[in-house]
Amino acid sequence: MKKSLLLLSAFLLMITAFAQEKPKTLVTVGFTGALNMAKFNLKNQSSSSSTDYSFRSDGVAGFWFNFPISERFSFEPQVLFSTNKVAPTGGTSADFNGKINYVGIPLLLKIHAGKYIAFPIGPQIDIRRSVKNNIGNSSLSNSATESYSLGLSGGIEIMPKARFTIFGRYIYGLTTVNNPLTTSRPYEAKNQNIYAGFKVKLFDFYKKKKIVPPPPPEPPKDTDGDGIIDSLDKCPTVPGLPKYDGCPIPDTDKDGINDEEDKCPTVPGIAKYQGCPIPDTDKDGINDEEDKCPTVPGVPEYQGCPVPDRDKDGVPDKDDKCPDTPGLVELQGCPEITNEIKNTIDYAAKNVYFNTNSTKLLEKSFGPLDSVVSILNKNMSLKLKIDGHTDSDGSDAFNMKLSEGRAGSVKAYLVSKGISEDRLESEGFGESMPVAPNTTRAGKAKNRRVEMKLSY
Repeated sequence: MKKSLLLLSAFLLMITAFAQEKPKTLVTVGFTGALNMAKFNLKNQSSSSSTDYSFRSDGVAGFWFNFPISERFSFEPQVLFSTNKVAPTGGTSADFNGKINYVGIPLLLKIHAGKYIAFPIGPQIDIRRSVKNNIGNSSLSNSATESYSLGLSGGIEIMPKARFTIFGRYIYGLTTVNNPLTTSRPYEAKNQNIYAGFKVKLFDFYKKKKIVPPPPPEPPKDTDGDGIIDSLDKCPTVPGLPKYDGCPIPDTDKDGINDEEDKCPTVPGIAKYQGCPIPDTDKDGINDEEDKCPTVPGVPEYQGCPVPDRDKDGVPDKDDKCPDTPGLVELQGCPEITNEIKNTIDYAAKNVYFNTNSTKLLEKSFGPLDSVVSILNKNMSLKLKIDGHTDSDGSDAFNMKLSEGRAGSVKAYLVSKGISEDRLESEGFGESMPVAPNTTRAGKAKNRRVEMKLSY
């Protein structure tokens, strides 16, 4: 169907391209009758099929309407009632054998080569009305044929008399008639027709001539309709005022507000501020209507307000790891950890004790750990990492589990004292990171340790 629509659209565009000065005759109407020689043109036929079709005769009749386009061209649609008689020569009983009745609509562009001869060309669409089967099976039926057939047509017309024409026309089918293809009909059947007949003109419609009175004398021209004639108007195509010699009130800054109403005639503005720009009180490049801090210079990211810095340390809150505690730029806004705090943490780490091969803290560890709690409570931005280590006694797996448990016990104690768990991290390393040889008792004692590391 898309192919058909594209073909018809292209043909109508071609007719439009040929249109020139309209002739006097608007439309001519007549009837036609002709001999219809029809056959199927078979395509994509398998090598095993021996089916063929030859031309068989029947009739066609209808009406035509001719619309002159120019002296050399006219457009002639027709409405035809035709019967295609088809019968195979050879083949099988499954082949089409009967008659297909169509309503045909040729859309012809006629090329007039003088007074007595013309050449019609164009598409023709045949809409199936009914099907008659000659051999009593279902080879030829409505369901076995497409509802329409599209073809291209061309021919010749000879006009020996003013109202009588004889013609011959050939139609080559473009679309397949049989539907669907089956193993019993392994081919595509397309219509082929030859019309030979006559046309009789019934009547013409003519365009009535209008009597046009002579034009009145032209008044002085005022193209823009502003009441100032063009000869006195400095802006004859734009309505204006006498004050400006027919030109509009100027708008120097092109902001749509004329200079008489514009308080800032040389700077583009808006009507709300009488032609002036939206104010920017704090001169930060963000106008007051969009500025949440219109009296304090700011940045677009914060809608005209300054970048927040709660602790006033010069590090913006978005980059400050310690936004509520004044700190140093190089430490991302956090204060430097003092030696006193570092020493207290180191002392506490060296004085954490457990039962042998156990993760249970000894009571003498509580005092040093309480000093860690105090430091973390006073410095809310600080975080603490707790690492557990063992000597080489025992298996690797046992020592890894023991170190993780001891680091976890320290973390659990600090949490029990009110330190938020998300500020603490514990990890065990087993015997993998000794600080002394494991060959002596003193070395092993040093390797059995807890380390604490502060960070922000």
